[in-house]
Amino acid sequence: MIAVTSGKGGGKTNVAANLVVALSELGQRVVVLDADLGLGNLDVLFGVVPRYTIEGFAAVHVAAAPDHGAFMSEPEPGPTDARLHGATRFGILPLIAGRNSMPNRTVGQVEAEIGNALIQFEKDFMGRGPKETRAYVIEDMVLVRLKGVLTPAEQQLAKNNAGTDLIKQIRSNLLEQARELLSGTIEKITGLKVISLYTDISTKTGERVILFTLNENLAERFRPGPA
Repeated sequence: MIAVTSGKGGGKTNVAANLVVALSELGQRVVVLDADLGLGNLDVLFGVVPRYTIEGFAAVHVAAAPDHGAFMSEPEPGPTDARLHGATRFGILPLIAGRNSMPNRTVGQVEAEIGNALIQFEKDFMGRGPKETRAYVIEDMVLVRLKGVLTPAEQQLAKNNAGTDLIKQIRSNLLEQARELLSGTIEKITGLKVISLYTDISTKTGERVILFTLNENLAERFRPGPA
């Protein structure tokens, strides 16, 4: 058993993913347990939809005994079934399923969750987290505004036009490589399909804006129905 742990933004997901791939390529059969309650996204990184979760096993295996209120285990399905999805030699068992239902969450909670996910993404994939992040649900769009994303080296490069162009090119290429992962993260939180993604960065203010368009009106889900 290998455990990967760190504080928030320490790169746990990327380290765990690379370990899984490396061990499976050595011929090992591997199951990775993603125990990140808040921002677990190994399933998104690998582009799979888990058939089972630890939360699901708990719901199936543990049932209230009607006579004395104790808990007892149910025999099926067995935990080995968690290994049957995903790539040939490894499986993913996340702690919880993607949170794609709106009834128990407010728009503010969803916006905060998206903001936290983008902070984690910037730290894991871009190497630096923003100083401030805000997300806004606007009809069928999600707008994310990240302030203070430039590294000290980029701030120096931004002092001339050639450096500015280089920053934009590198940042654009990195985001393009992570487009599927980033879209998958938004889809996991909202439960809606990301249709398109647009982004731009200001090298003067160090601010990045990312706009996601969705296949449905997300804001409608938070509006109260008729009395």
